[in-house]
Amino acid sequence: MRRLAGRARWLSVPLAVATLAGAGPIQAAEPTPGGAQAQVPVDITGYWVAIISQEWRLRMVVPGKGEFIGIPLNLAAKQYSDAYDAEKETAAGNACMAYGAPALMRMPLRLHITWENANTLRVETDAGQQTRLLRFDAAATRGAPSRQGDARATWLTIAPPMFGGGRGGPPGGAPPGGGAPPGGAAPPGGGAPPGGGAPPGGGVPPGAGGRLGGGAPPGAGGPGGGAPPPARAQFGTLQVLTDNLLPGLLRKNGVPYSDRATIEEYWKLLPVDQGLEYLSITSIVRDPVYFQGKTYTTTPIFMREADGSMWHPSPCSLRSVP
Repeated sequence: MRRLAGRARWLSVPLAVATLAGAGPIQAAEPTPGGAQAQVPVDITGYWVAIISQEWRLRMVVPGKGEFIGIPLNLAAKQYSDAYDAEKETAAGNACMAYGAPALMRMPLRLHITWENANTLRVETDAGQQTRLLRFDAAATRGAPSRQGDARATWLTIAPPMFGGGRGGPPGGAPPGGGAPPGGAAPPGGGAPPGGGAPPGGGVPPGAGGRLGGGAPPGAGGPGGGAPPPARAQFGTLQVLTDNLLPGLLRKNGVPYSDRATIEEYWKLLPVDQGLEYLSITSIVRDPVYFQGKTYTTTPIFMREADGSMWHPSPCSLRSVP
């Protein structure tokens, strides 16, 4: 909790997020020379801070024993949680078992996203000092099981109605498992985020401060001080499928996931106003070992920061948040 004191940017207010209700069909972006970096429909690189507007108590403090709300655990998972001992696991060198990919994005932390190479996005966290590598190369070699697993990424293109796209949503409706559609639902509480909200209906007006098409940030001119490049008439969603995980914890009170758990994620840039951007990450976790045949779906929200001046690396801990 110390690192949160005095940091006004850890927001815990209701947030209305622009979603793409009624968006057109979803399809993978066509491969182009130069790799995934050369075909980005949106620019999500930079620094981001978590907006704690959902399940504040479960994310900002370590939950008590038996607090399983929202996770479809079976009897085996509850028995594991009842027997879990944070002190014992820490002494055994497992302090990072709650910082695996299925739980990491829900923590109150900051992200630093960069391109490691033309086909790999690097996602670093200050809390726990973790690194996720999102690989666009389907032929990339799989490694040994790890906390962050093997993540396969694909750019999806969406044509919202505001840009002339058809209605009907993605084929089959919501993602498999009953999760929210790519981009997720708005967090409870309504209300536009500080600094300006989306217009009625949740849409994002063309040219509203987002880095659509991977162009320069708002106000940044091109060579010779010219106007920034025009935004492409499309939104981009990043789909990430992760498996090959080490077993770990969804919550620091001992809620487990197994080495057979998988994650389906949809990363969406939400340009709200000039200089104000959000990133939603809809995460759908499946686990045939510890879940009752259902999925655990969450949509953490992040806000873009101008630079890394608030970056504060800290080690993994099972006793405190983050």
